[in-house]
Amino acid sequence: MARATVSQVNSDLKEHLAQCHEQSKTVFTTLQELKQDIKSLNTKIDVAIYSTTGFLATTLVAIMLLII
Repeated sequence: MARATVSQVNSDLKEHLAQCHEQSKTVFTTLQELKQDIKSLNTKIDVAIYSTTGFLATTLVAIMLLII
C-alpha cells in the first residue's frame, strides 16, 4: 500500500470535515425540533394539571354543599 501524500490527506480531511459539518447541522436541527416538542408537551401537561385540579376542587365544593 502506497503512503498517502500530504495533498491526499488534506483532501480526505476536507471531505471528512464537510461530512461532519452536515451531520452536525442535522443533529442540531433535530435537537431544536425535540426541544420544541418538549415545550409543547410541558404546556399540555400544565393545562391537564390545572384542569384536573379545578375539576377536583369544584367536585369537592359540590359534595360539601350536598352534605351540609
